[in-house]
Amino acid sequence: MDEHGPDVPESEPGPRPATADATEFVSITINVPRQYADALRDGRAGPESLALNVGAPENFKLLDLPAPRKYLPTLAELIDRLSIVQLKQIFISEHAEAYASERADIMHDIDMMMGQMQPFDATMIHAVMMIMLTNRAIWETEARARAGHSDQDHLLKFSHSLNGVRNTAKNMLAVACGERRDHKVDALAADLPAEYGAWNIFK
Repeated sequence: MDEHGPDVPESEPGPRPATADATEFVSITINVPRQYADALRDGRAGPESLALNVGAPENFKLLDLPAPRKYLPTLAELIDRLSIVQLKQIFISEHAEAYASERADIMHDIDMMMGQMQPFDATMIHAVMMIMLTNRAIWETEARARAGHSDQDHLLKFSHSLNGVRNTAKNMLAVACGERRDHKVDALAADLPAEYGAWNIFK
């Protein structure tokens, strides 16, 4: 192995195609620098964009590789979206299949991110629980408000305050994961009437 990385392993014979000529196909495993492997894995480049100089990994080049995206959803945002999509799958049953597909995509990305993070501790688990609970409460509260209940104005204010609790929970998770935070949590202290429950748990 040289300073540029592991040697390229020898080719291994693959199955011979059913053709009239004597062409032989082989399958090979190639060690490439991590940045190129990541680009291929993440879909930022396809195999056809890899210019290969066997035996010289430093000469590997990706052709027409776009700049990586800069603003991607955080783990907290993905978990928040997962909880909302799960609610939609349950309560908007005519579109359950579409929401199940979206849920699977979100869970795939969460698995990829968590593979590079520290294990969850109790604070992080509690934050996830509060994200789910507040999204469920917001769903119910806004449904009642849209139905024209007599306490409609109070319900809308309460929903706004619940959103502050939700954002605080997301921020707790973001801090634990070293991710960006949402600094707008000013609704947390407003309009959390006791008759709707003791939601102001992040005092």
